[in-house]
Amino acid sequence: MTTVQCGIGLIGLFVMLDVESRPDVTAWLAFLPGIVALQMLHSSTVGPRLGLRWGLCTVGLQEVLIYLPSFAFGVQWPGMPGFAAACALVVLRGWPGNVVFAANVAGAWALGRDSGLSFGETACVTAVTVVIGLGVSALIQMAWRLGRISRMESGIVRGAAQDERERIARDLHDLLASRLTIVALRGEMVDRYVGEQDDRARSELRHMMGLTREVLRDVRSMAYECWDLSPGEELENVRRVLSGVGVEVSVAGEEDVADGEAGLLFAVTLREAMVNLLRHSTATRCHITFRGGEKAELRVRNDGAEKPTRQAGPASGLGLGNLAARAAAVGGSCTASISRDGWYTLTVTCPAGARPKRTSSPATPLLAQSAPRPLDPVPRAS
Repeated sequence: MTTVQCGIGLIGLFVMLDVESRPDVTAWLAFLPGIVALQMLHSSTVGPRLGLRWGLCTVGLQEVLIYLPSFAFGVQWPGMPGFAAACALVVLRGWPGNVVFAANVAGAWALGRDSGLSFGETACVTAVTVVIGLGVSALIQMAWRLGRISRMESGIVRGAAQDERERIARDLHDLLASRLTIVALRGEMVDRYVGEQDDRARSELRHMMGLTREVLRDVRSMAYECWDLSPGEELENVRRVLSGVGVEVSVAGEEDVADGEAGLLFAVTLREAMVNLLRHSTATRCHITFRGGEKAELRVRNDGAEKPTRQAGPASGLGLGNLAARAAAVGGSCTASISRDGWYTLTVTCPAGARPKRTSSPATPLLAQSAPRPLDPVPRAS
């Protein structure tokens, strides 16, 4: 548009230099840069944000720069009013834009008659003004839409990259960190038993090797995004590990263990709940309850928790925050609380037949967390 606008200005300059009574070329040189600058302003991303008040000011200034040198100094640039008419349509919009557009068409007619053109020539110049106005307005609107699409694409790419980073972080925590924590706890137990209870130490070493193989399997699953976690297998692992450190485990509704997305969510929940119990409580009892139906539910309760000094929020606890995000992604929920008698309850729900969905909503706030607990589980196993 800038090139076309400058070309029209040059055509007018050649017409001016060809006539005997040459008008003031200085006025042509002084006013054309301002016209081009205002046209670029209206065509940029600033144009849609000008509003009616500032739009009237900038479009009005463009009108002055076009018509004043023509009427006052005889400067020629036929078709230039069409650019002002186009800017009026797209910047002012609605009836104000239509009124200013019609005024520019009338101004083009008056300018042609003032220049001494015949009725036919004036009609031709007026028609060119209308065509330029409609064409340039369509180009400006297309440029604005392309700019919005480009910004939306950039935002989508950034959002997808951020979602992928968050997914990798969740998978690393949920798949690997919990297993490695148990491996570390088993290692501490082996260190305690070696030389005193060698049979128990060898048993713990076998468990460590099994957990290490599971970590390797989880790494491969995460790499190829083919999670094969089973809530039944995780439940057996919870029983084995917690029983080994002296925690009494009871399970209710085991026949309602879910599969699909709910099963995957429950498997991750069981793994996280077990690690939190070992690391952040002095529990001696753990109750696990499954409930089927249209909205499957898993509830894990354990004693030995202490009331936190302040209420926990969505960002408190990476593992619990991950659980809340995973539950929200399949239309479920994740809540946690601590009763006055020190029982910590973690509840996760998932609708039957849930499918993963992208959500930008924050994770469900978690009402409480377990109190910190030493990592050393040896006193339990002694």
